[in-house]
Amino acid sequence: ADIGKYNFVDEFNCKDRPANRPFADVYIPDTDVNSVARLDIDIRELEILMDEGAFSAAADLYKYGRNALDSDSKTLSLQDLATDSNRNKVPEYSVYSQYYNDGDYANNFVKSGLLASKMPGATIEQRKEIVVKGSQYVVVHLGALTAMHEALSACQNGRVNDAMADWDKAAALLIGSMGHTNYGSMFTGLSQERCKEFNTCRGNDARVNAELRPLLFSGKTEISSKSCNALSESIDDIKSLLNVPLVQSALSYSQTNKHAKKGDASLASGYVFARAVLPLIEKVDPKAASVIAKNMDLSGRSNPEAVYSAFKSSYAALDVDCSMVGKGDYDACTAEPTNPETGGDYAGAVVGILVAIIGAVLLVFLFKFKKPSKEQEEQPVEFVIDNKEDSNLV
Repeated sequence: ADIGKYNFVDEFNCKDRPANRPFADVYIPDTDVNSVARLDIDIRELEILMDEGAFSAAADLYKYGRNALDSDSKTLSLQDLATDSNRNKVPEYSVYSQYYNDGDYANNFVKSGLLASKMPGATIEQRKEIVVKGSQYVVVHLGALTAMHEALSACQNGRVNDAMADWDKAAALLIGSMGHTNYGSMFTGLSQERCKEFNTCRGNDARVNAELRPLLFSGKTEISSKSCNALSESIDDIKSLLNVPLVQSALSYSQTNKHAKKGDASLASGYVFARAVLPLIEKVDPKAASVIAKNMDLSGRSNPEAVYSAFKSSYAALDVDCSMVGKGDYDACTAEPTNPETGGDYAGAVVGILVAIIGAVLLVFLFKFKKPSKEQEEQPVEFVIDNKEDSNLV
């Protein structure tokens, strides 16, 4: 009673954002899909639980969900998204299922990190990366593509309202409800992060986001006007854009893991990003896919030169323009180092070649002026070396 009552509680109440509030700086939905976007909170909580070693709780959160709701106001879990019965509407689903030899590939990808028995050699840190990044970029990727193709199907059947809801759901999944930037915590946030590393920012925007934004709004217009063929083309364009930050991330970790040690978490991160696109590459270029898979696994160091070269031959399979990927330590279009100091193996090879050439020249020089015969010994030979000419050998 002496302290009294605090009268300003309402100012600090936590409230959900309005139904049609813009998602970050990317999209304005027509329907209320805020609850779907909150799947990114589940992913953040998964990360915390994995950090704490609470694997059973993490598995329950993945399976049952906590923060997100579907259109029927039922709890939406990441496992629900991974096992959605409509995922077979996505043409690429069969490609991924074939690569993994598993129709439940997205679900089992995350479960492999949740269950120690599935990855007995992985460290706790690596399992966390597989669970968290697998949820973000394998499960949510499939979920967003499923929602887009459900929108297309609804458009083709004249169900405009359903199509709009599905389209908004796809956008919500790609952006998320939170994030440290104005671009959300999911694909758009990843694109923003990678654009700085690969010099693909357009002003304050990642080039990917700058091109994704109008495609998302075009999709709304195409649904409203029942231009379903145009909507199908927009979906294909979005798929190509989504591959860009996945490739950039795989390339980034190939650089990071050049000096990695077995057990490092970064190996698992690279493993996830590579396997988010490997099925598409395997279908067109098995040799390139094999090189990427070998260098982007959990066993140890990667060879970034080999990874960049393999991706260089794979952009057509991903329907990606290499200029969209940009330049990290290496140029995505040429696979050449952008800075001689960062291309250690490449520079080392060049030095090795130069040393071999110089050695060969010296051998020729020695053989040419080998010990003279008895006749030649009678008249000593003087060797005079022109310093100017000899300097060309170095």
